[in-house]
Amino acid sequence: MRRAAFFSRAVAMSGASALQALAHVLLERFFPVRGEIRRLLVIQLGQIGDYVLTEPFLRAVKDGGRGEVTVAVLLDSINADLCAASGVADEVITYNSRKYTRGTESFFPAAELGRARYDAAVWLRGDMKAFAWLLKRRLRFVSAAKYPLPLRRSWSPVITGKPAQGRSMHYAECLEDLFGQLFPGRPGISRVNAASHREAACERVFVHIGSGNALRRWPAVRYAELCRMLLERDGATRITLVGSGADDAVALPIMDALVEYGGRVENLCGRIELTGLKGLLSTGALYIGLDSGPMHIAASAGIPIVAMMGPQSPKVFRPLGTQDINVVYKDFFCSPCWQFYCLHRANGAGACVLAISAGEVFRAASSILESKDAGGATDGDELISKRVGGSLRPRRRGKSEGAASL
Repeated sequence: MRRAAFFSRAVAMSGASALQALAHVLLERFFPVRGEIRRLLVIQLGQIGDYVLTEPFLRAVKDGGRGEVTVAVLLDSINADLCAASGVADEVITYNSRKYTRGTESFFPAAELGRARYDAAVWLRGDMKAFAWLLKRRLRFVSAAKYPLPLRRSWSPVITGKPAQGRSMHYAECLEDLFGQLFPGRPGISRVNAASHREAACERVFVHIGSGNALRRWPAVRYAELCRMLLERDGATRITLVGSGADDAVALPIMDALVEYGGRVENLCGRIELTGLKGLLSTGALYIGLDSGPMHIAASAGIPIVAMMGPQSPKVFRPLGTQDINVVYKDFFCSPCWQFYCLHRANGAGACVLAISAGEVFRAASSILESKDAGGATDGDELISKRVGGSLRPRRRGKSEGAASL
């Protein structure tokens, strides 16, 4: 019954996404964006990671437009301060959509949006209210929904027991293409880290213990085991736990397990604002964490990264940057999924997340730290476990497949 329910829900969500994509493709084809764009509306209602990946696009619009393009962004309130602090938008309009928000749902700001006359819009993450408003205003737009999305095929592995086949694009590649549609002939999006990473005086390792949802939550005991390995590896290593205020409850047992290391372990969960996180992370030697918004903030800060991924595919949302980045990913046949619950477990973290061991993460971290000590670069390998004959066996991808920058 559970498998059937999972299949039915995956089909429904995949079907709705495919219908949205079809509608957007038809609207783009028959009502394309035309003329010079002086005022642009960007609809990005996704969470922190979605916004952070969008920021270089917004900066390119501002820089490429030489100050001639006015940019308004419709986004979730969780990203409002980040956007305002970055200076990449002239106007920030908040809307907490029921479809995406983790906060309190709010009314659609039709009146606020209606005060301006936009030449075009960019659809990145939106809902039916935003779509209806675009149609009512007859505002032409380009959409990220038209690009291939592995999630739309997430129902097929339930039947076949094999990974879904098809083309995938990283979210950043979709943004590159959209920018080219809107501003042909202009320089593309620069993804060089905006903040130069500062070498830490000691090996300060940031460990992000939060996650976007319960399905992506690694057990506290694994974090404690990982931290112990890192502290034993080098007596100069200091560990800083980061996360939201809600993650403080997860940090407490980790801190208790590491009490013998005294002042070498610090808990900053709930004590750092999102707007200050990038600057803080730029002072560290390494960032370790699950797929999340702070992971993408770390990528933009230039700090080397060990990213753990499972329910989401690295092909679409892996961290991007010029620094060393290792991704520990369990390539389960059912990944990526819509993340409403795990096909293999009744509750709690997904099987693909629990399959990641502290030892694997430690080895990925050590390869970066040892390279730093030697003054070189890692080989950029992506540590992967591949499903073979019903069991999970480790394999490695070389640099050509595992490179972390576009």
